[in-house]
Amino acid sequence: MSRIDLKKDEEDSAVVLRAAEQFADLLGAKPGSVSSIRARKEGWVADVEIALTERCPRTTSIKATYSVTLNSRGELRSYRRTRRYTPGEGI
Repeated sequence: MSRIDLKKDEEDSAVVLRAAEQFADLLGAKPGSVSSIRARKEGWVADVEIALTERCPRTTSIKATYSVTLNSRGELRSYRRTRRYTPGEGI
């Protein structure tokens, strides 16, 4: 991979991470992590992990995975919740 490709990948990753943070703000939730990113012709699809409620002990917190679709500028186009779970729960 060339330096140019690496730079583009870093820029793309930054766009997706910013979008994930904005998505969490939209939900009024604590930002989580991006567990996958898939490039599309018109942008990206990212799986974003969000903490819906934080509780003690941590195993009783509620988290969710959302599939987030972004356009080529990193703007939110659509989202849907694909999973809701507690951290101690198996897949």
